[in-house]
Amino acid sequence: MHEVFVHSTYLVTSLGFGIRENMDKLYHEQSGSTLIHDQKYSPEAFFGSKIEHLRFATEFENQFPSLSIEYTLFEKLLLFVIQKSIQNISFPLNTKDTLLIISSTKGNIDLLAKSERDKWEKERIFLWKSAEYIQKFFKLENKVAIISNACISGVEAISVGARFIRSGKFKNVIVAGADILSEFVVSGFQSFQSLSLEQCKPFDSGRSGLNLGEAAAVLILSSSENKSFAKVLGSASSNDANHISGPSRSGDGLFLAIQSALMESEITANQLDFISAHGTATDYNDEMESKALSLANLESVPVNSLKGYWGHTLGAAGLVESIVSIEAMKENKLIRTLGYENHGVSKNISVVASTKTHRIDTFLKTASGFGGTNAAIIFQKHNQHD
Repeated sequence: MHEVFVHSTYLVTSLGFGIRENMDKLYHEQSGSTLIHDQKYSPEAFFGSKIEHLRFATEFENQFPSLSIEYTLFEKLLLFVIQKSIQNISFPLNTKDTLLIISSTKGNIDLLAKSERDKWEKERIFLWKSAEYIQKFFKLENKVAIISNACISGVEAISVGARFIRSGKFKNVIVAGADILSEFVVSGFQSFQSLSLEQCKPFDSGRSGLNLGEAAAVLILSSSENKSFAKVLGSASSNDANHISGPSRSGDGLFLAIQSALMESEITANQLDFISAHGTATDYNDEMESKALSLANLESVPVNSLKGYWGHTLGAAGLVESIVSIEAMKENKLIRTLGYENHGVSKNISVVASTKTHRIDTFLKTASGFGGTNAAIIFQKHNQHD
């Protein structure tokens, strides 16, 4: 079985473009979320997080000055972050050894809007169609794989990519994820009455719901350890089959995923230095996560949620949060759970209340989503960069 190493990463969020811009604002505890008044998304104001679209349009044009094909915003974000991430890799893209995985929950769902319907061919709404355009643009030999499994999509995409490399199916896997704000997404979460009218407060007693966000990110995996700064030890997913949208009240589904990821990683719970939680700031999710972490004997391990900085970015969330946590691991930093002040879950988990230095060699990333889906993945600092 091959080891799986992390190589180039890149992300675009409401906090900025690239690793450094994002990390600097995270360390200074700045949020990219704000109250959004935009009829394009909702007749009612909602608290959320948007990429700086005008800046992105300029950056995209500079990166791709002469395109013969028109791409949607979702597709442009994927093209942009993939192009940025592959500039520093040594292996060729267009070989049978390299696979691209796209992670998204909604893709081009914004094309359902009346103003967009006649601008694109009908099939453009489907993720597989976007994948075809991305494949053609980069002249990839292999058909692009798609992971769309609710809000665990980003973590599961990394997990699937790692399994492909571990088994020898591919030598390199580019994992790219993106989701954007749209009327469909905003109205959907409003119908669940799960959106907060203020900045979200993960694990806090005063939490009142989640913030939505948009983002795009890429993480490249390889069987080559050359210049790698981290590796994937193991991962797992589960489905508690509790409800179409609500998580298991007991946390047993997520606990199973964590337990299985630890077993595959061949480490024990006391070897984890940090946990990057899903932490959506809804009553049920945060309570369920606290129970799962307690069942896994992880109450004493520092845990944070990054949702207060850029909201819930859906299919990009697991990727964005993994990338940032890997960077924080490299720099031995714990990032504050923005919005957390008073403990608001039943289990005594160790929520990170302030940004501080902390030795991190190994960390766990978790995710949960609609349909009872759960995922867990474990990253470790590569020895060359201790």
